[in-house]
Amino acid sequence: MTVPYASCGASLVSVLGLVRECLTLPTTEAVVDRGIQYLERHGASICAPEEMSADTLAWLARDEEEVHLASLTRLYVSMMRAEMAGRKSPRSFLHGVAARYVRATEYLFPILHQFSATACHLTQMLDLPAYLFLRDALMFWPPALSLSNDGAPFHLLLYTRDQERTGAPPRVVDTSADSLIELPAADLSRALLVDAGLYGSLISSLISQGRCSPETAVLFLGSRNPFLAGWLNIHLTARMFAGTATDLSDVVCVVDTVESLFKPFRMPLTTEEKGGQTTIELAEPVTMMCSLVFLWSLYQFSLTERLRSTSNVEHALEGLARTKASLEPWFLFQPIPKWQAAHDFISTWRFGPLAPMHTICGFTSGLTTPPPARHDDDLAKREDD
Repeated sequence: MTVPYASCGASLVSVLGLVRECLTLPTTEAVVDRGIQYLERHGASICAPEEMSADTLAWLARDEEEVHLASLTRLYVSMMRAEMAGRKSPRSFLHGVAARYVRATEYLFPILHQFSATACHLTQMLDLPAYLFLRDALMFWPPALSLSNDGAPFHLLLYTRDQERTGAPPRVVDTSADSLIELPAADLSRALLVDAGLYGSLISSLISQGRCSPETAVLFLGSRNPFLAGWLNIHLTARMFAGTATDLSDVVCVVDTVESLFKPFRMPLTTEEKGGQTTIELAEPVTMMCSLVFLWSLYQFSLTERLRSTSNVEHALEGLARTKASLEPWFLFQPIPKWQAAHDFISTWRFGPLAPMHTICGFTSGLTTPPPARHDDDLAKREDD
């Protein structure tokens, strides 16, 4: 008996194992075949293209507010309609949509690869294990795997808003062995935490709960928190200082775009723990195949890039600028509305700059708390004196 896609569940380790297995397959056709097998084994029916398209649109509508897909829905619709032209098998339809999806998003590959390479370098420089936040940092896992010989393994960290609200501990998927293992999170005081960005509210919660400390290092793809390092912030600012025209609002646009990329599981990530294993809701077929083929293609790109002898950060940023200039439909040209609580959150941040941001800000090694701020009445008194 089959059940609707949205109610199909699997263990977190199982889904991540599927992702890692698909990265090793020889072709995108093989990835789609493996994805279909996986969904069918978990009770999902692979129906006619028209029905799959309708289910995908329902899926997007349900998640639209959370993942900011409103401005991208038309692109999904056009891709699916183009693939429905003519009589196609479900397999051919899924592969065709996934191929179109990758062509629309592959301009992000250089950015994702170079950012992941920087994270790998930091694990070596700081001698820290690395943890990628699920869900959005899943996009950095394929490049990290391609660079696994260059540093420590990147583990996957599950810490959701529900866990934050209830005080439940984070969960870690250990990726260092052939078989993935889910465990309660160990001490994260000495770790590099990697995510897309922007503010670091989960970082603040982890520190406040004593699960990590101000000694923890944090690297975001893009940051709106002056105490947390943002890779795009640093590189785009360098271009600005070099006299290269750039727009720092692109930091937020890129992060929002990366966060909108398809994942193989439900967004927001809803979890239920059974017998020490976290179960998650699987994406419906179109979303699942687009995600798996994207991750496979990104991994192949990274395998090629790691053979290059020079850094291509500048090339990646130039590619981003060209994509924006060409009015590429997959780029969120307007940042998502700013978080309403952002000002209060930043103004009450009490942990100081976290590594590597404390070095960028000029604080000496080991000093993670900035000097106390001078109050207005103190300044007024000094002026009177």
